[in-house]
Amino acid sequence: MSSSQLPCSDPYMYPGSRCAPEIVSLEVGSGSDTEVLEAPLRYLRLISYYFNDHLHGTSEFFIVPNSSPFLFRIFLKFLKTGNLYRLDSDETMDRRFSFGTLIDIFEFAKDFEIDALRNAALNEFFLRIVDNPDRMPYKYISDIYEATSSDSSLRSLIVDVIVYIGTKQEMKEWKDDLPKEFMMNCLTAANEDEIVPFSGDRSEVEVMEWLNEMKGKLCNLFHVHDLGPEPESRQMRPFVKNRKSRLGKRARRRQEEETAREDSDEEGEMDPERQKLADDDAAERMRYLMEPLPARARY
Repeated sequence: MSSSQLPCSDPYMYPGSRCAPEIVSLEVGSGSDTEVLEAPLRYLRLISYYFNDHLHGTSEFFIVPNSSPFLFRIFLKFLKTGNLYRLDSDETMDRRFSFGTLIDIFEFAKDFEIDALRNAALNEFFLRIVDNPDRMPYKYISDIYEATSSDSSLRSLIVDVIVYIGTKQEMKEWKDDLPKEFMMNCLTAANEDEIVPFSGDRSEVEVMEWLNEMKGKLCNLFHVHDLGPEPESRQMRPFVKNRKSRLGKRARRRQEEETAREDSDEEGEMDPERQKLADDDAAERMRYLMEPLPARARY
């Protein structure tokens, strides 16, 4: 299954036109890793707030800052097809990008304000997990937290997956490499959903049932969509410059938590001693959670 086949309330579609599109030249990259790439001007402005703000005509030679030709070619392929897959792939190869590359694509989409691409990267990240749930992407969690903000849907997705189908043994093996904030997010999510995190007691069938159920929920929980009015024709969808996107439920929750923290900071910073007590309490809760249960308690 490709990311474009997952249910979505507003899937990306290539805005075809009878006329040949105006082409703009873009200098992408820096130093020795620089390429001049060509792209359809109108479609760049339709899909990206960033390019809508900065590109105004084909006569200019535009320099794309802080990007790589590799990621930009992936974006251009997505622009035309609506799919994310390796540029060198064929039917006999694994067409999915690695977790690391998908994180880079997600960050690229965030930097250039391309909601459709970030949603597709998030879908593909989840589908890689579905392909092989026995190999969870623990090694990439620190990269996710470095590349994203506290209200990121990608953070929320990996937290939900680890909380529901991760195991205590896996958490013990990776705990020294996992961000403290991730551990806290897991405890918070488990408490809100009233479940025991990392239980590891789900069968393979139950794990796949949960993952398949999540396929239908990804858009509602994690996607970001523009709040512009529904166009009369999707093929000729106008660009609506509206920074207020509809966030998925998990992203909204993280955003509300972040706003609450900022409001609290404005009222006055937490006393250092109280902060230390709170951190120590959180660490103790995690240690208790990770301890093996006594024999009688298990049964």
